[in-house]
Amino acid sequence: MPLLVETHAGAVSLRKRLVPMLQKLAVAVGPQASLNRMTVVDSEAGSEATLRAMHEQTEVIFITVLKGQPLKAAVVAYPGPWQPYRERDQVREVGLLLYPKGEMAGNLWRGVQLQRQGGRVERQTQLITTAAEAELDTAGVVDQYMQRWPEQEQQFRQGRQDGLHHSFGYGGGNVQHVALVPKQQKATAAVARARAALAKAETLEATVQQASETETSRTAAVALAARQAKAAKAALAKTVARQAKLQSMPTTIWQRDLHRDSVMTCLKLMMLTLAEYVLREYFGQAGMQWRGFVESLTALPVTMTTTRTTRTYTLGTNPRQPQLTPVLVKAAAGITRRKLSHGGRQLIFQVAEAARVAPNAGSA
Repeated sequence: MPLLVETHAGAVSLRKRLVPMLQKLAVAVGPQASLNRMTVVDSEAGSEATLRAMHEQTEVIFITVLKGQPLKAAVVAYPGPWQPYRERDQVREVGLLLYPKGEMAGNLWRGVQLQRQGGRVERQTQLITTAAEAELDTAGVVDQYMQRWPEQEQQFRQGRQDGLHHSFGYGGGNVQHVALVPKQQKATAAVARARAALAKAETLEATVQQASETETSRTAAVALAARQAKAAKAALAKTVARQAKLQSMPTTIWQRDLHRDSVMTCLKLMMLTLAEYVLREYFGQAGMQWRGFVESLTALPVTMTTTRTTRTYTLGTNPRQPQLTPVLVKAAAGITRRKLSHGGRQLIFQVAEAARVAPNAGSA
């Protein structure tokens, strides 16, 4: 499974980066790769311009959901009959007219509506896709969109909770804090302006107090001038405090090596993807998550025996988890049946406990 990761500093628009990233993936994979590729994206890609660009500039089937303004601007046409979906839901085919910005003519897209029966609030989810019905039926469109959460979002969420949210840094050094000097200069200029404003307010207050006007108007003017002077004093105190804070900050900061961090992020994601692949291919009925796989199986002792034609990996077992031994035996047999080879030698996997009972159990 190819994995392409892009990292950016700051906020980046998914609408602007999605199509170029898919194009980059197509170039990296190559035209000869036999991959059934499908792009499933949330509502960030649910605009007519993005949908049209994905349809015209990429060859992948995509599914997304319409929300907010794009959904309000869409016109539902040709609604089909409702079909039961799962236990409490219904799905149906619809046509969706989306209008490009500034144009009167709309483009017709295939849509699938999902709604739940018997809920307190009538709510529909509007999906849109370029997959033909022959490629993906009505229920299949919803299945593919729903699978994104357990297969991707939930896995990454568990990864962040179990350690991927920590980044310890993989290099860097102290560099000049170039952004601090301009801030200090601006703070000094702000203090000077605040001092000038206070002096002006105090002068005005003194002038008003000496003015020979009627008592009533003079009292109102003095009160106004006093409020202005008080506000100027508060502003000066605030700017002086900010200046003092900036002056106390260090002139050098630690800058991490973002390139190395990006490489390590890709490595973590690839290891997570590989663990998920092994779980599905060889531990499909074990009901095991990738964290349990890593903690329970990857630390087991392994003995490698090499002959002229074979390389045998004999896996040890954990006496504290005897229930995993038959699962491991079955997985080892499944890997061996693939007849994988490395360096001209066939790879054989077996479990030590099973190998003592039946020496050929791992390679059956």
